[in-house]
Amino acid sequence: MRRTLIAVFFLIVYAGNAASGETPAIQLEPIVVTPSRFETGVTGITSSFSVISGDEINNDNGSVLDILRRQAGVHVSDYYGNSAKASVDLRGFGETAQMNTLVLVDGRRVNSSDLSGVDWYQIPKEVIERIEIMKGSGSVLYGDNAAGGVINIITKKSVKPYSVKLEQRFASYRGFTSLAQAGLLQDNIGIMVNARRDKTDGYRQNSRLKGTDFFGSLRYSMNDNIMCDFDAHYNELDLGFPGAFSEDDLKSRSRRDSKYKDDSLNQEDWYLYAYPQVKINDNILLASGFGMRQKNSTSDWASSNKDTGKTEIETYNITPNMALNIYDKYKVVAGLDYYKDANEARDYARTAGSLTGESDIKKRSTGYYVQAEANPVKPLFVNAGYRYERAEYVFIYKDYQGYYTNVDDKKTMDAQALNAGLSYVFFETNKAYMNFSKSFRLPATDEFLLYDWTIWPAGRFINTALRPQEGYSYTAGLDIAFADIAVVKASGFWMEMKDEIYFDPYLYENRNYDDDTKRKGFETRLDMFINKHISLYASYTFTKANFSGGRFDGNDVPAVPRHIFAAGAGLRLGQFSFNIDCRDTGKSRLISDQDNLKGYLKGYMVVDAGAAFTHKELTLFCKVNNVFNEKYSEYGVRSTMYDTRNYYPAPERNFVAGLKFEF
Repeated sequence: MRRTLIAVFFLIVYAGNAASGETPAIQLEPIVVTPSRFETGVTGITSSFSVISGDEINNDNGSVLDILRRQAGVHVSDYYGNSAKASVDLRGFGETAQMNTLVLVDGRRVNSSDLSGVDWYQIPKEVIERIEIMKGSGSVLYGDNAAGGVINIITKKSVKPYSVKLEQRFASYRGFTSLAQAGLLQDNIGIMVNARRDKTDGYRQNSRLKGTDFFGSLRYSMNDNIMCDFDAHYNELDLGFPGAFSEDDLKSRSRRDSKYKDDSLNQEDWYLYAYPQVKINDNILLASGFGMRQKNSTSDWASSNKDTGKTEIETYNITPNMALNIYDKYKVVAGLDYYKDANEARDYARTAGSLTGESDIKKRSTGYYVQAEANPVKPLFVNAGYRYERAEYVFIYKDYQGYYTNVDDKKTMDAQALNAGLSYVFFETNKAYMNFSKSFRLPATDEFLLYDWTIWPAGRFINTALRPQEGYSYTAGLDIAFADIAVVKASGFWMEMKDEIYFDPYLYENRNYDDDTKRKGFETRLDMFINKHISLYASYTFTKANFSGGRFDGNDVPAVPRHIFAAGAGLRLGQFSFNIDCRDTGKSRLISDQDNLKGYLKGYMVVDAGAAFTHKELTLFCKVNNVFNEKYSEYGVRSTMYDTRNYYPAPERNFVAGLKFEF
């Protein structure tokens, strides 16, 4: 059935080729920043790299996660279907993907120092200019969390004297979004502000989301050589936690029900960021990021009568760096990244409201890096880089109930990263590349804590045996353009991880695998521009992730689908536009099932379709998600306590419609 739908889909699309017209030119050398942390062309990049353009983002009426789902080598899993709690996986890390995929906004780290991961709701699609995706280790330039790759989201800067955008959308499950955006460019100052309000009851009971988001950017150019970008962001979020359903629950209850009807999260998150740049001359550029962020959250576990948890995370960073250009053939990028994190947590008894325990975990990390690039002859580019990073942790815990022992401990860790690669350009617009990299990941601040239940009060201490994770990977690929109508990207990779950090579901603690984990795969994407009316894409990702040696030898790594296929088409006829997207995701092992005893999370195919009508400054749009009403789950978890398979049901067929006005 799936193959039939896909075949019919492409036959219909290709039939549209009768509407002949001038084919649009493909932009082959966009300017990007992720591979070197400074602006550069894509020709010399020696890793698997792709760019999602502003046009593709603007023409999509879904979320950032919907856009990422269409990319080769990217696997997205959304707990509740509202983008607030989701995992984006590069290179097949599965259940540990959130800690191995680094997400940046304008080069600023979004990943938290704890296990809370990335809140994708806080990245409004409407402020994005483009998305750069570098698959494979980015540890040399970016340090921690980049073992699988880097997603760098570049925000818009005002390019018009005046611009205004107003948008109102309505969605299933009583979804409601209001958005206002304004831009100003006068002389040497450009300003962009964006405000958004979201409200939805969610697909499942107690999967509500209420959010308020403000984003602002200012670019000040003193002259041609001195410039500074300022970003500010504020976000409030009220989120319900419906929990997972066992197989027995799904047989006796509606998919839209909830076992935990009162659990919730309230969160406030804001940051300020400045990025000055000074051009000394045509060969030397100096820059530095200065940032501060505060994230406050309250977790209320009313359904299970657990303590209420309040967390405050403060982060400060300074990231100076330098780019040196020698005869336009040799480039050197060097710098340091300094981060200071303070994580404070308080637990309060539900009934009495009294403080039951508090912890204060601090982390300071300093990373030094250098990367050199050379273009000795016109078609050949080579690069190599090195990073050294040192992290210091301080742990303090006080118990006020007499249940646990107190903690006052420290831990220091060191890690190193390497990379080396080359690319060869042929026929002017095509290239072949290959690279080697050594990556690392340091433990999150809340991964160290252990309990000893054999004594009373229960022992609570720091797992000094927890080690940094390190990995080695090789990548080779081709980027080929056919005239001005098609681009093909294909790459293969092999990766071996040692001491990979994971959560042991039997001991309820974070540990290093005794086994190595090995990943190998292949990914390819075809983009076609038939004419000015029709565009097509198709991608395929194959990933095999297994344990090697030890207890789990030969088993599959949980939550890694072996096959992912995506395809879609866009059609423009005058003021009308239409698009359709198909995503076929294969089966995968359940989270926490390293033993491979509980079968598979079944695969699923989802088709989305949308349409829009534009007249001057006004656009009307609509979208149908999950057209064929597939009943599926993107997350499946094994419960070792109850020996059950648990699922987070994904939304069934749902609708989005709205209008936007912009000039």
